[in-house]
Amino acid sequence: MYLNDSEEFLALLIAIGLVVGILYKSYIDYHKMTKDHNKKVREKTKNEEYIKALTKQLEIKNELLKKVIELNKKKKS
Repeated sequence: MYLNDSEEFLALLIAIGLVVGILYKSYIDYHKMTKDHNKKVREKTKNEEYIKALTKQLEIKNELLKKVIELNKKKKS
């Protein structure tokens, strides 16, 4: 079964539309995935910085407690 010229043109137009639609959808999905990945990386970096800050605070408090204990021992003796 052969198609006449207008049917071929319509079939070609539909095929081009499908290909363009698939390419557009892939492009949008790629950007969405990239955005999500970048968000996760920023979140991970933020969490790591927060943990470092907490660790530093704990170390400072630990040193202060050691000094207090040391002073209490000196006071008792």
